[in-house]
Amino acid sequence: MKKIISILGILIILSLSVYLMINERTYIDATDNRKGDFTIEIKSSEAFRGHPMLYNGALWKLMGGNKEKVIEQLGEPSRKDSSYYGYDWWIYLKDESIIQIAVEDNKVVSIFGMGKDVDLSPFQLEDSYSNINKDNDLKKQITFDNYQFQLTREDLQTRPLLQIDENTFAIMYFDKETKKLISIRIVNQASLLALRPYELYYSGDLPQVETLKEDEMKDVFTNTEKQIFDISNILRKNMERGKLKWNEKAQVAAKSHSEDMYKNKYFSHYAEDGSNLGNRLNKVGANYLLAGENIAAQYPDAISAVHGWLNSPGHREVLLNKDYTELGVGVHEFYFTQNFLKQ
Repeated sequence: MKKIISILGILIILSLSVYLMINERTYIDATDNRKGDFTIEIKSSEAFRGHPMLYNGALWKLMGGNKEKVIEQLGEPSRKDSSYYGYDWWIYLKDESIIQIAVEDNKVVSIFGMGKDVDLSPFQLEDSYSNINKDNDLKKQITFDNYQFQLTREDLQTRPLLQIDENTFAIMYFDKETKKLISIRIVNQASLLALRPYELYYSGDLPQVETLKEDEMKDVFTNTEKQIFDISNILRKNMERGKLKWNEKAQVAAKSHSEDMYKNKYFSHYAEDGSNLGNRLNKVGANYLLAGENIAAQYPDAISAVHGWLNSPGHREVLLNKDYTELGVGVHEFYFTQNFLKQ
């Protein structure tokens, strides 16, 4: 007998998640009277006085370097994925870890690391939030040049932003339930401004990301699906859950739902015609004993979406369910769908 996980309570959580993400991508000009006057007068060189910790981990040393340096240290990547933001992700995937190196114009502009044996010294993955906060004094506001990112209480708990030097920042991703550090994204100024992962106040002009052509966007959607699949599996592996296999039919169902949500401007497990996950899976001929679905919208990329799911109780239950054996992921624009199956 087919069983669909569709908990009404989850829908409330999902709606809240979307509101938060959309809020992050709503930018308020410094002259916006609704927020009062806001003037940034200090430059990053004046505001930032250096950091006492020594960032000597292997991955830190790659920031700002060229692709030859990356290959020398890590070898050839498993694959290269184009992104929304002008750089290519070089993917280094192992059984228990993933490293993503963002290369733009032969320069490393961002690095993401998750899993065992990923050298992000002085930070240790699995270290506690309290230890890292004690050593780094995590802040609600990060200011540089004419920009200021403001973090919500939720941001500060689950993905605080740390300024390393004038051009380098680290987004620290924590598991809200265990209060442990699970991954780090290192970014330069330009990459951080392109992502805009927090509420941003600014004066003057905001850097713009070049618009991609339709075929380029389709490639990015496919690449994002792969990254969500890989990151989800690394999370499951490190939390002693079984590795998921890729399911093509589940992917087709997930893709159609993301496309439909974007086209018809809604956000729900139920389409406007009333069809649900079970209907979508049946339509593509997927076989399953158990199925579950996660959806998200307006996250800037795969890394952010998966961490968002992990730190939402309903999503987390689906993402880490021990019973699931297969996964299909569908992405369209900034709409993301995961379909989990037990065969």
